Amino acid sequence: MALEQARKRDQLKALIPHLVNSEGMVNVDALCDAFGEERLTTDRQGYGLHFVGKALANAEADRDPEQELRCEQEQSKVWNKTRNMIIRGDNLDVLKLLKRNYYGKVKMIYIDPPYNTRSDEFIYKDNFVESKPYWEAHYDLDNDTIDSFHTIYGSRTHSGWLAFMYPRLRLARDLLRDDGVIYISIDEHEQANLKLMCDEIFGEENHLGELIRKTKSTTNDPKNGFNIQHEYCCLYARKKEALILAGEEKDFHNYKNPDNDPNGLWVSSGICAKRSDTRFPIKNPYTGKVDYPPKGASWRFSESSFREHIKSGKIVFKKAHKENERGFIFKRYLHEVKSKRDYVNSLFATDNAFMNQVATKEGVALMGDIFASYPKPVSYLEKIIFYTTSHHDIILDFFAGSGTTAHAVMKVNAKDGGERSFIMVEWNEKIDKRKFPDAHQFCAEHRLKPVISSITIERIKRAGDKLKGALGMTGVALDTGYKVFSLAKQRRLAISEGALPIVHAPSSDPPSSLDVLYNLIMKSNKDLHEPFETIEKDALYRQGDTYYVIGKCDTPLGDKGDIHIDGFADIDLEQWLNSIGLEQEGRNVVVHY
Repeated sequence: MALEQARKRDQLKALIPHLVNSEGMVNVDALCDAFGEERLTTDRQGYGLHFVGKALANAEADRDPEQELRCEQEQSKVWNKTRNMIIRGDNLDVLKLLKRNYYGKVKMIYIDPPYNTRSDEFIYKDNFVESKPYWEAHYDLDNDTIDSFHTIYGSRTHSGWLAFMYPRLRLARDLLRDDGVIYISIDEHEQANLKLMCDEIFGEENHLGELIRKTKSTTNDPKNGFNIQHEYCCLYARKKEALILAGEEKDFHNYKNPDNDPNGLWVSSGICAKRSDTRFPIKNPYTGKVDYPPKGASWRFSESSFREHIKSGKIVFKKAHKENERGFIFKRYLHEVKSKRDYVNSLFATDNAFMNQVATKEGVALMGDIFASYPKPVSYLEKIIFYTTSHHDIILDFFAGSGTTAHAVMKVNAKDGGERSFIMVEWNEKIDKRKFPDAHQFCAEHRLKPVISSITIERIKRAGDKLKGALGMTGVALDTGYKVFSLAKQRRLAISEGALPIVHAPSSDPPSSLDVLYNLIMKSNKDLHEPFETIEKDALYRQGDTYYVIGKCDTPLGDKGDIHIDGFADIDLEQWLNSIGLEQEGRNVVVHY
């Protein structure tokens, strides 16, 4: 019985980690929250993270998105060729949209979220805080409960910061591949709470550790004599057993082949192990010297293996040697080295090259004095990307800020010829002309919308152009382009009491044909960066074997492939479906609203 319960608990934890706490106990409160059911009366003993607004923040992660994409081709760069994306809007909404077709596809997430300095109000304010009618209808919450959110968001309390981060990290976990990893930069104010929150969301067993980054040499006259020079970067895997990080490339210059060994380059290797069952004498046939392993150790091979190593040439006896030298060599061949990369050191970022002032200089060189405060150095993100990803992986940053992560992705690709792609998310908050006059003036001079994401996009554009120029690259040798999307309210259906049961709700922001197509691609769980074919403009498109219908069309569809139809399209759906013929087995026809 106990084994069966443990098996069920493990299955539940693998599916939804935050339902089982670090002590292996099922969190009944979290289970109720996950299914939107009324709380049971429970004994709340046990280890876990509790904060004001947790139930509401947890439920928000499961709430359906109310936004859809709009294409911004004019803000984009090489739209038809790039695999990169920049999405402007609230990252909570964006993550919900991305979950549809990037579930389990992202290799690496890096975020540098707003730190809780407790000195000012949140820059980000979640829309769901304002959605009283929704919560009253679906969760039977009273006004006091909803209004409490305004209190915790009024200043940077711990509960406010946690309620802000919780749904975003839950959604982020869903996007990671099984061998994926998330990096979260944080300072000392919330590092402990972030650890507890991530233990719950990702599972304590998937915690890899922290990177320590040196941010500065001195602070402004610490009054207590303690000088804080660093910040943390917390690492969590989707499934720790599936992840292997690879550090710097190892130095193999000592491997040589002076005796023309047919097995290739080699180096003299250690031959002892801490075992007691393989101690035997080894006599050099040329000099008569007899060797034993040191006291407390043993040979790393048995006597039978030793004889085989002599035959294969892996063990070579010296014809002459000094008094204190061993009388033979044990070869380690280069082809036997399993990994050409070293371990990742948690203290790799303590060098001055990774400090804030370096990042500021990099940004100023690209953007002038408008560059954001407290950026991360490109070299720091380069290292993380190099250690974590390979040539075709997807990297996500949903607090894109000044675009450092995108810059680093392009630089790593330039160095190793990779085709990694990035997804950057930054919001459209207006730049306050009084607080940030230089940034506002910069946008005006360059005919950019005066919002934060405009700075993000311009920095990525300049970084890509500079990188290609420095490398002398042209064409598509290095992808420095990006598709830009923004968010708009989804088109909705309204129920009518008249003869027609369903009518199309009006939209204040009607989408273009391209907008409709990309939202249809997203709803069909296909990749947004894959090219598509226009069969009938504004009506019929194809991506691989999948057809997308967004308007009246006359072209016969192929004999295979799924069909996805925009439910708002101006077509007689029943008549059209009857006309295309659906006799092919395995073909799915889906209407999306």
